[in-house]
Amino acid sequence: MSNDLSEHENLLFRPEELPEEFYFKNYADLTRFISYFYQIDSVFKLKPRTILEVGVGNNLVSNYLKQSGFKVTTVDINKNLKPDVVGNLANLPFLDNTFDVVLAFEIL
Repeated sequence: MSNDLSEHENLLFRPEELPEEFYFKNYADLTRFISYFYQIDSVFKLKPRTILEVGVGNNLVSNYLKQSGFKVTTVDINKNLKPDVVGNLANLPFLDNTFDVVLAFEIL
């Protein structure tokens, strides 16, 4: 990445504490936008009714899908990102088969 991550170096291992601006200033580059295209394209091909996005990042994918008419619920460990649900991947608060598709890109 071409951007300087030094101000957030100590937080990279504590993603629940990364400030929202990290995902705009340091996170989005050409490679990431190409990835967004493929994520969104995959959803359109699957034609789900309900979607869970785990790890909202800068909300670009979920916002695009919502504006395209999909019912999207977001979950993230980081409350600063304003997900619909603040939660941990190891213990999600949803019943089995609640969503047709679960998106979990770039979270591990």
